Amino acid sequence: MEDDILADVDVAYLARASRGRERGVSEVVLAERATVVIRSLPADEAPVTVSVRWDDGDVPSTMRWRAAEGSLWRPLVGPQGTVLRDMGDFRAAAGHALENHGEWHDYPFRAHAPGRPYHNWTQFDATGPEARGLRVRSDDRVAAHERAQQKARDLALIEGELHMRSLPPVWAVGRTFPFAWREPGSVRLVMPDHGGHANWLATFPLDRGEDALAFARLRATHCGQAADVVAEPAVHVDIAEWEFPDTRGADMIRAFAAVERSVYSTEIGLLGRAFLKAYGDLGDLIDRLAETSPVESVVAATRALVEAANPAWQRRESIVWDALDILRAQVQRHDMEFERSMEADAEAFASASI
Repeated sequence: MEDDILADVDVAYLARASRGRERGVSEVVLAERATVVIRSLPADEAPVTVSVRWDDGDVPSTMRWRAAEGSLWRPLVGPQGTVLRDMGDFRAAAGHALENHGEWHDYPFRAHAPGRPYHNWTQFDATGPEARGLRVRSDDRVAAHERAQQKARDLALIEGELHMRSLPPVWAVGRTFPFAWREPGSVRLVMPDHGGHANWLATFPLDRGEDALAFARLRATHCGQAADVVAEPAVHVDIAEWEFPDTRGADMIRAFAAVERSVYSTEIGLLGRAFLKAYGDLGDLIDRLAETSPVESVVAATRALVEAANPAWQRRESIVWDALDILRAQVQRHDMEFERSMEADAEAFASASI
């Protein structure tokens, strides 16, 4: 086993503080240096499983996923879109992001505040230590250090390059809210855990590209556009043996999050009792999706929600209507896959009867 290393990183955390002589307390995000352990994984225990090259100017232009410990691992990508080679590159990238107040999609050590506006904020969004008169009343600093140590388990040095535990690349159809109507039939290969590539209606595993094309044609026809859909020509993929997981659950969670954001900015009374009932039912199932809620139950609840939506919202509450289009896509995908499975069963039954 190769040697692990100790690395100093900046960890963002939530605090309650007052400023100057103010008595009121407000929430702020602070950052503090922490020392974490970065493991080293031998290259022979982490073989390359997926290699991708994009030729259309995307950054990064190439990416390789390695398989180790039952997960895929890919190189960390810096704020400028370049692959980071080691901890020296990591520190340089952090300095660049801090100086330019930029977003770094792959930065691992973020504030943990589910349901709050500050969730997933980074040290680059944090209030600086030079803030005048800041008096911290309580904070999440100790827990943030513990989370940083846990998050560091999702990082590893492989052949001297810094990698992160990663989701596999997926075939993505269309665009996300609020541009779902613009390219309903486009298909491209994206990295679902990298913000620069997060731009879709629905996704399909890497080994189901033909299904992604079929769904894209269905979406294009549904939106009254030409259905001559093809996958992006400028991508090259090499795949070794790997079992790619179903993407429907992750798509449902992401789609519902878009609806939640739109509902928060709308007067609840305008949405109607039936919609709010269906909205609450779906939210409860989404919260338990990874534990006890089967995807089929979530699809049924999604269908009830989109059917309860008022078509008049397309103009009056367009932000909600556009977000719901992502959930409509999930229902359409389920229906398409159900029809294809029934056709396959019929063919199997017919061949067995001959």
